[in-house]
Amino acid sequence: MVCNEPMQRNSHLPPRKKDPSYVRALRTGKTPWRSLVAIAAAFLVFAFITYIAMGPVATFADTALGQEPFDAANPRITLGLWVGGNLLIASMIPVAGLLQWVTFGVRPGRLSSVVGRFRWRWLAEVALIFVPLWLIFSGISLSLSPVGSPVFSPSSFVLAAVALVTIPLQAAGEEYLFRGLLMRAVGALFSRQGVAVIVAIAVTSVGFTVFHAPSTGWALTYYLFVAVCFSLLTHLTGGLEASVLAHATGNVTLTLPILFSGELDELTATSGPLLLLPMVAMGAATVLIWWRAKRRGYTPHSGDDTEPSSAVGLPVGSR
Repeated sequence: MVCNEPMQRNSHLPPRKKDPSYVRALRTGKTPWRSLVAIAAAFLVFAFITYIAMGPVATFADTALGQEPFDAANPRITLGLWVGGNLLIASMIPVAGLLQWVTFGVRPGRLSSVVGRFRWRWLAEVALIFVPLWLIFSGISLSLSPVGSPVFSPSSFVLAAVALVTIPLQAAGEEYLFRGLLMRAVGALFSRQGVAVIVAIAVTSVGFTVFHAPSTGWALTYYLFVAVCFSLLTHLTGGLEASVLAHATGNVTLTLPILFSGELDELTATSGPLLLLPMVAMGAATVLIWWRAKRRGYTPHSGDDTEPSSAVGLPVGSR
């Protein structure tokens, strides 16, 4: 005869407490000053990088490359400004992780996702959804607003290779700052999950938009919309992989046609009603990735932890 006593005893146990979501994972409930210090420190470091360090770095890089050096009095996009700026912003990946560790006592790996590392397998799944969809819409947009005749030369292929390396790092740097450290630091200030998520998304999306300094209403709407989509992807999947992939793909597809046309000075975002195309693509991709995440078990509170522990990424850590 099978004894059911253990099952009956377990049925009286209280339900397991749900793990905190990615956005509220840093909340302690006792020390809101930690969030304020992390937010202030992150903005100070980012301001130093973008407004103080970037000019001298661009000038040095241009001089070393034999280019006409960047002139802050007459600013334009030079090769040194572009490459140096990408790498400086990429430095926010370790900076954001270290700030989280110093202010909250949480290891840098926890900034990547709720499982404590960057989920490369999930990144690949997101790429299968996002990249084809984005390429279709980008092709339509490029056909409606061409950037110039492509020039296939050794120098253009070198620039393309540099872009494929530095742009994803730059996009990841912005994501680890805005959707990583800042969104979690803001979310940690609130005890209610819904309020924390809404305020964190609103604050970081506005900050992201202001950083990109949109010059038209269309550009402002675009940056605000994609920032909200990046935030939703991060919250709903419990990590930064989807937003990093989407951000990097968008920046690469914007930059490569300009590089091959030889018009580096025109490296600015498109404006006008044409921005509706990438907004539709981003919105559709967000819904599709969320649907796939739910099927795979990725939620704001948990994610697939079956990938090999030796996967490359920021170190796994806990409180």
